Amino acid sequence: MTNWNKNAGFGQNIVPMIEEMGPGKIRIVGDSSTVNRQMLADIFGASATDAGFALGGVDADGEPRFYDTIQKGVDACGASAWDKVLVMPGHTETLTAQIDMDKEGMRLIGLGSGSLRPTITVSGAIDGFDVSADNVHIENIGFAVGASATSFINVDSSWCTIKDIYGICDTTSKAVEDAITITANAHDLVIDGVELWDTGATDVNSFLSFEGAATRVTVKNFFAFGNVSTAAIIDAAKVNYLRLENINVSVVGASAQAIVLDSNPEGVALNVYAAGTGGDLAEQADMGNLMRLHRIFITEEIDGSAQGTDQLPAVDS
Repeated sequence: MTNWNKNAGFGQNIVPMIEEMGPGKIRIVGDSSTVNRQMLADIFGASATDAGFALGGVDADGEPRFYDTIQKGVDACGASAWDKVLVMPGHTETLTAQIDMDKEGMRLIGLGSGSLRPTITVSGAIDGFDVSADNVHIENIGFAVGASATSFINVDSSWCTIKDIYGICDTTSKAVEDAITITANAHDLVIDGVELWDTGATDVNSFLSFEGAATRVTVKNFFAFGNVSTAAIIDAAKVNYLRLENINVSVVGASAQAIVLDSNPEGVALNVYAAGTGGDLAEQADMGNLMRLHRIFITEEIDGSAQGTDQLPAVDS
């Protein structure tokens, strides 16, 4: 096996990143097209039991660290060990079963940007990622739809972070139902940096759905645009202490609202831009009667193709 070490070019580059990320083992996920795949296998040790993936060797502690699917990388992590799974640029997977994010304290980080970020195609009536352990961090993952799906990410645990997510929510005759779903167990959740698109081929139900009465949820830097059958952001239960900041959602089609939080969440909304297409102007961003609102801008557009004439806020509206 080639003697790669921290003084070699690749190792030297990743040492500062590993130091910044803290304790825990590093797991690497890359498919057959991964650049420098053999070198990564030499550094980290590949799983020789995976069909078509027998690059050979294990890490110095006797464990393989290089896997061909995200689920295998997650399964190799220890609970509460603060292990990390780094997904290589350009990695793609098509899911017919959900990825179980069930190791407390783990971090899943996609490497690469633009079209080289890792992309997960969710193909079936499943959640792409089901987050069932506390303190899970998911970052820089792209999503697409292969067959009608339940969600890209479902969060069902506490103290989790969802960061820098990109998704195309539909294709011909297929769409994700609700792109991101939040259950009653998702206390102290942070969603930071989301870009979601529905292209008009098939409507999503919503881009973000609060399905349960979670407590202390922050959603910031959230962008969504396209066709919805209900609204861009919806709820089915009261979220206690909700923070919305830098939200920009616009829907397309007739008689669709941008935000409908009629379970009356309590919290703060700051810098929210909402454009809907149906009902009274104020109904385009219905955030209930308990939110404290700061800099809320609402427009009603005519069938999603022309700017309406009304805009809130007005002092007495």
